[in-house]
Formats: sequence, C-alpha cells, structure tokens
Amino acid sequence: MTKTLFLSLAISILLVSCASNSTTSFSSGQGDAVDPVKSQLFGDMPLPPNIKLNNDHSMILGGGNNWAGHVELIAKQSLTDTYVFFKNQFPGAGWQLVSATKSKSSLLVFIKGERTATIEISDGGGLIGDSSVIVLTVAPKDTLDPPASSSSGTLPSGQPAQ
Repeated sequence: MTKTLFLSLAISILLVSCASNSTTSFSSGQGDAVDPVKSQLFGDMPLPPNIKLNNDHSMILGGGNNWAGHVELIAKQSLTDTYVFFKNQFPGAGWQLVSATKSKSSLLVFIKGERTATIEISDGGGLIGDSSVIVLTVAPKDTLDPPASSSSGTLPSGQPAQ
C-alpha cells in the first residue's frame, strides 16, 4: 500500500511539473547548442543572456530574419539593464531606433528593412533578484491600410471610425 501511494505521488508530481513548465530556456550556460535555436527563431535580433521564452504567451510565424509574431521573454536582469541591452545591441544588428521611452513600462521601437520591432519591458517582480518581462512584437511595416485616395481625410460612407 505504501509503495502504491508513493508511486502515485511521484507520478502526480512529475505530471504537474511537466504541465506547469511553459517556458523554453535560452541559457548561455548551455553553450553553442542554444545559439542555433536562438538564431533559427529570432534571426538577427540580439537577446539578453539567460532568457526564457514564455510559450503560453507567444506566437511565432516563420523564423530567422523573416519571422513575425508576438513573444514574451523573461530576463534575469533589471528593467534598466534590459532596456540598455536592447537600446545598445539592436542598432549593432542593423536595427534603427525610431522611438524610446524609459519608465516603469519602457518601450522601444526599431525598424529594419520592411520590418518593425516593438519591445515593451516591464519589471518582472522577481522575489529572488532582478527580473524583467519583455514583450517583443515583430511585424511587416506595411500592415496598415493603404492611404485613402481622397485628400479630405474623411471616412468613406458607411465606414465606422477606428
């Protein structure tokens, strides 16, 4: 009876731990095995060391230098350090800084070619040490409706305002 109870408990703990693990770790401690995965997913976007990808809050379409989507990353560094990392590292990878706002929820906007990357950084509220949450949204620049043919700026008849 004790063996059965112990075995049931062990299996339950294993299932719960597998079900609750919704992050993918990109730890620099794993060496070269991680770098190909990072470059396949994120291409030319430098990422802070020791980050985790929150799979439950992410959607990646494509890969490499042509992916689009929305990802949530968890960094093991402060909001300020994460902000400085992106502000300094993205231009080195060919991304042009368009806008930057530093506050409790910081926002950086970059463009490169026909793509736009928006990086929102907030405090991760880590109980043990600093952490930050990064929401990285990447999309083609031409996702807006084409400009209206009339120069009056009014909406076409029957169209709701957006």
